[in-house]
Amino acid sequence: MMSKSLCTIAVFAALAHSAAAAPLPQVVEKLLQTSPDILSDVGQRRASDAAVDKAKSGYYPRIDLSVGAGREYTNDLSTRTNFGGGTDYNRQEAQAILTQMLFDGMATKNEVARQRARQLGAAHRLANTSEDIALKTAEAYLDVLRQQELVALTQANLDAHLSTAEQVKLRTSGGFGRKSDDEQIDARVSLAKANLSAAQSSLNEAKIAYMRLVGEVPEDLAKPDTPANLPASMEEAANWAVANNRLLLAAKADVDGANAQHGLAESQMYPRVDLEAGAVYTNSLDGVAVEDSTRYYGMVRMRYTFKSGGDRAYVAETKQLAYSAQEVARRVERQVRQNAALSWNAMSIAAERVPVLTQYANSSKSARDEYSKQFSLGQRSLLDLLDSENEYFTARRDLVAGQYDELRAKFRLLADGNQLLSTLNVKPLAETELAQQ
Repeated sequence: MMSKSLCTIAVFAALAHSAAAAPLPQVVEKLLQTSPDILSDVGQRRASDAAVDKAKSGYYPRIDLSVGAGREYTNDLSTRTNFGGGTDYNRQEAQAILTQMLFDGMATKNEVARQRARQLGAAHRLANTSEDIALKTAEAYLDVLRQQELVALTQANLDAHLSTAEQVKLRTSGGFGRKSDDEQIDARVSLAKANLSAAQSSLNEAKIAYMRLVGEVPEDLAKPDTPANLPASMEEAANWAVANNRLLLAAKADVDGANAQHGLAESQMYPRVDLEAGAVYTNSLDGVAVEDSTRYYGMVRMRYTFKSGGDRAYVAETKQLAYSAQEVARRVERQVRQNAALSWNAMSIAAERVPVLTQYANSSKSARDEYSKQFSLGQRSLLDLLDSENEYFTARRDLVAGQYDELRAKFRLLADGNQLLSTLNVKPLAETELAQQ
């Protein structure tokens, strides 16, 4: 297992870019520029910009130009009078028509509103994806740091056992020790070595996960500062997250878009009124000797299509879709509240445990040091010393885990409230800025 993990590390290291010392904000900022998930959302955001411009075009005049040329055969009273029957001739015509919408049942207004809601939702989703990527990066970053510290502690624990083993061997060789002590220390050294192998394996797995996400070998990572000024209560955390969470804001934008879609469907039930102005040029029209004819006109034109049951059903469909979007937004809000409450609870519990674990580690160290002195004087048994050493190792391991659990929970809470990037001093992508307007 160990050799397999090391081989995997080597493969990733060969494929990954060369790494330098990188603080967490720098790693996050780089990943925001290269993550496929981010770039996909950027594409959606930019596409929504074009969709808004397309929707606005409904307010502007439209010019249609048509030109035609061909042969025409005509047989009517005029041709029979002039030519004794039907005749064919070259026909040419051209026309230009300018159309300005005056009233379309608010279709254009609703389409612009729908596309603006889509644009807003795309910006919010990009911001949410950015926070999610930042959180995943931070968690992978912290996991490597955590496992590195645990490996260091496990190595120190092994070194302590080896030092004790050396003392025991000297005693035994001098005739002052017991064979059972040799067997006891050998067993504890073997266990310490096994713990070190397991810790190194966990570190390798953390590095592999980091490289898979970031694309670089984790080297010289620096423990980030602990965030401050977080919500003081679970209720405050939930309300804070609801006010700032971009996924929830995207869901609310979807509600606006669904309402606009319903308005767009209703607009089809109204007549359309346009102002038209045109010029028509024809050549040899009606088969008589008129070579050219040009006409100019201007008019207000109303069009109305009598609707079928399908149109009314579509109005009913979009109304239900708007209701559905509202319920989705309510569900997202509940999820945001729950996530923020869970993150705050985890942070609170971890914050309470760290001082206790710190005291436990300090007390265990004092006890271990005292037992070591007493063992040297023959006042403590080897088992007492080994147990105190093991308790000290366990206390330090639990303290490291507690410290990183607290930091991880704080980062999760910041991401729930869309504040992780700002806390890390990482500038969000420009495409997210519209959502702030």
